[in-house]
Amino acid sequence: MNSIEVPRHALASGEAPILGRWRLAHRLVPCLSGVSTGHPKLPGENRPIGTSDVWLMSEERCWARTLSRWYRLGRPAGQSGDHL
Repeated sequence: MNSIEVPRHALASGEAPILGRWRLAHRLVPCLSGVSTGHPKLPGENRPIGTSDVWLMSEERCWARTLSRWYRLGRPAGQSGDHL
């Protein structure tokens, strides 16, 4: 893989939902589970969700690309504090 164009504007502007208390999960393919805020199709704050297939995740684990959308990643599961 040579390069991936990460949509910095979507991640910075709040277009991408935040997934807090996230963790890598597995169905038949890797996915994420966590609590979502700002999701365009699953409204509400801190709503428990499972994502579609994970395709990419930044080395810093601050964003992820799933089959259907980009996510800004908040704190991983198991860390204290709120969803960010």
